[in-house]
Order: sequence, then structure tokens, then C-alpha cells
Amino acid sequence: MNKKFDYIVVLGFIYQKDGPLHDMFTGRLDRAIRLYKKGMAKKMILSGGVTGKEHKDSESGEMYVYMRGKGIGEDTLLIENKSLNTIGNAVFSKLLIKKDSRFRDPSLLIVTSDYHVRRSRFIFRRIFGPSCRIGFSSTKTPARFSKKAFDFERFSMKNTVANLKEIDHRSSDAKLRAVARSSASRGITEEMRKALWY
Repeated sequence: MNKKFDYIVVLGFIYQKDGPLHDMFTGRLDRAIRLYKKGMAKKMILSGGVTGKEHKDSESGEMYVYMRGKGIGEDTLLIENKSLNTIGNAVFSKLLIKKDSRFRDPSLLIVTSDYHVRRSRFIFRRIFGPSCRIGFSSTKTPARFSKKAFDFERFSMKNTVANLKEIDHRSSDAKLRAVARSSASRGITEEMRKALWY
């Protein structure tokens, strides 16, 4: 992977209140840090809202604290804290980039886990459109989680396809926001995610 990107977009991961971040979460963050230090992009978007009922902080807030602790400068990091699922990651990252970027069609390097790449690619390409260059860098899912994770994604993909029927990269900002919020209310629940990873 030699081409550089305008943004590295790090997708969030469920975490437990008052507990250490899951290895799957820190794996994504450490991968993003390595890519940043290699000069793959000058800015990083930390994408993830408040996804747990007991949480006061967002996934992106947890990411910010971790990144700053690793020496990443504040001016490098953009916080996207409204998303509640992967559709929201794409939608609200796009809206954030619109405010930040001088690029009409910014290039993105998405950092996530290997089991999550297929669905993330489908979502981000639909939301950002064919003129936006999108790359992926993934972390390996530990063997103890692998089968359940890929099974989970096959189930999630069906919901994703249904939720994205009404929108694409040409949709208005208001329409994108509405679908992102409605998809979160009828998609994968917090309890299902916890059952998979904890």
C-alpha cells in the first residue's frame, strides 16, 4: 500500500464501562497509529458514538484518549461522535469531512477488523460514491472470536442492504442523517454485540 490518503478513518468498537479496551479495539487503534506514522495520511477521523446505555463517553472519546496517550497530536484528530453503527460511521464521517476538507472527493483509508471489511466497504462506497478512493487496512480477528464474528457479519449484511436501499452518495445530508439514525434503532443491539465480544 504505497498511495497516500487524505484521511485515515478508524471505526469504533464496543467497550465496557470502567474496564480496559478490548484487544480488538486497541488493535485497530495501534494499526491506525502505525499507518499515520508511515505518512499514509495527515489526519485521522475517530468514528464512534455513545453505543452503550451505561456509557457517558463515546467510542471516539475513548479513541481520542488512547491516541493522545500514544503521542498523537490533537490537531491530527477529528472526532465523529454521533454514529451508532457502521452506516453511521460512514454518514457522519462524510458530513464531518464536508466541513473540514478542501477536497471535493477525499480519499479514505478505513481501519477496522478483517471480519468487518466486506460490509464496511459496501457501506462506505455507497455513501461516498465511485469518485472517492477508499482503501482498507484490517486487523486479524483472534481465533476464539473468528467464526462467531464472520457469522455475525453475514447476518448484519442483510440488515445493511435493506437499510441502504433508500440512499446513496447523491442523497441529501438530511436524508443520510435520517437513515443513519433509523438503521441504528432497528439494527444490531448492544446486547448482541456484548454477547459476541465479552
